[in-house]
Amino acid sequence: MIKQYDKAVADYSKSIELEKNAAFTYYNRGVAYINLNENNKAIKDFTKSIELDSNDSYAYYYRGIAFFRINQNDKAIEDFTKSIQLNPKDYYAYYQRACVYKVLDQKYKAIDDFTKAIQLNSNEFIFYNARGSMYYELGEYEKALNDLNKAIELNPNDIFFYNERGLIYEKLKKYEEAIEDFTKSIQLNSNKYINSGFYYERGLIYYKLREYEKALNDLNKAIELEPNYSKAYFERASVHSKLGQYTEAIRDYNILMQLEPNNSDYLVLRGITYYNLGLYNNALVDFNKVIELNPDDYMTYSCRSEVFSYQGNYNNALSDINKAIELKSDMEDLYIERASIYCKLGDYSKALIDINKSIELNPDYAMAYNNRSYIYSQLGDYFKANQDFIKAKELGFYK
Repeated sequence: MIKQYDKAVADYSKSIELEKNAAFTYYNRGVAYINLNENNKAIKDFTKSIELDSNDSYAYYYRGIAFFRINQNDKAIEDFTKSIQLNPKDYYAYYQRACVYKVLDQKYKAIDDFTKAIQLNSNEFIFYNARGSMYYELGEYEKALNDLNKAIELNPNDIFFYNERGLIYEKLKKYEEAIEDFTKSIQLNSNKYINSGFYYERGLIYYKLREYEKALNDLNKAIELEPNYSKAYFERASVHSKLGQYTEAIRDYNILMQLEPNNSDYLVLRGITYYNLGLYNNALVDFNKVIELNPDDYMTYSCRSEVFSYQGNYNNALSDINKAIELKSDMEDLYIERASIYCKLGDYSKALIDINKSIELNPDYAMAYNNRSYIYSQLGDYFKANQDFIKAKELGFYK
């Protein structure tokens, strides 16, 4: 195909040598350059064509495409606009201008142009798909769903349309429909690298449905098809943890740290997994490393505090949770954690102050009322303890 366009360029060049003022010849060579992705040469030819014939809408249209390809988006919009002025029924000009608006994050302008393209030609599935993607980005999922339904009606064998509709169903919490669409994408597709993404997306849905074995199967398949698929390892580690398979989760975090050695989040999660396995010293090694890398990570101080507390090292636990609160003073959970340490130290008065602060930050926090009920009982105030017990129950703590 490239050789054909090269030959076309050569032929049109000879024609131009014989007749230098033929707009159509410059236009045709410009189209050949477009197909060869030689966009600057194409722009030069379309510009010459326009000089010779300023009423050719297609010359503006194709020059707009060339400008768009080299990221000169303002010029691309100018050319598509001129093309539309000369030929108001050119639905592809509206579509291309919408694509530029999309890149410029001018979503509503993009939607207007995609809509105009649809009005002019209601049988182009790419127009519905493109507008649907804009609605999806705007969070207008029902409108996005309508457009993807139409795109699939017009082109029922496009794997990506089912995948995109699956993502919309996920946002609408229609998980069974999402699973059906991701499954359809898998059935229609034979490209293993693309298929890995479809298995990954379906695995996420199974995870949300707490069907962990099915989620694990899909994530295993995604990794089998794409062995360096970081997101799949991350989600698989989460599934392993849900299944109590902490050793397998740690194995996945180890792989993730090889794939992304600068991502300290994996160290935190591996540390938590070590904690769940009862390997507290291993957990401390990971948390220490994270704090060394990021001294302002309040969550890691909180995690390390829990390890110290479980080991009975309450002074270090208190020091870490104090640091966490210093870094994140509006996090109600941190005050609950510190109250728990004070309870272990027998200082219920300080524990009460922290629990009150937690409730002040989140008046509907059932756990805080439950814990305060315990603290009041230790302080001998059984009336208030009973009131908090009732409040925690009303908020669903004992369900």
